[in-house]
Amino acid sequence: MIRALDAQLEACERDGQTLRVEARVPEHLDWFEGHFPDQPVLPGFVQLLWVAELARERLAFAPVYSGIEALKFREPLLPGDAFSLHIDAGPALRFALRRGDALVSEGRL
Repeated sequence: MIRALDAQLEACERDGQTLRVEARVPEHLDWFEGHFPDQPVLPGFVQLLWVAELARERLAFAPVYSGIEALKFREPLLPGDAFSLHIDAGPALRFALRRGDALVSEGRL
């Protein structure tokens, strides 16, 4: 089972329904196996699992997901990458994952 803590959390700050996380993608995750042989890339669904699990564990956000809206994967997330994740648990769960200034992924669940 994937755990949000599979990402190496370096900082986590909560403000009401908003969560900001600083983390690093571990160098070795089973999710990299076969995705892709010459250049491991963290699969997009793992990013979504991290978002959902962090929202549930750190924001007590336990919705019944009925769909994914406005989902965009813009940049690959690679082993060892440091990233920041912003989650807003309003009526819909919104997130933006960045590597430095680059937007890696964003969406609304």
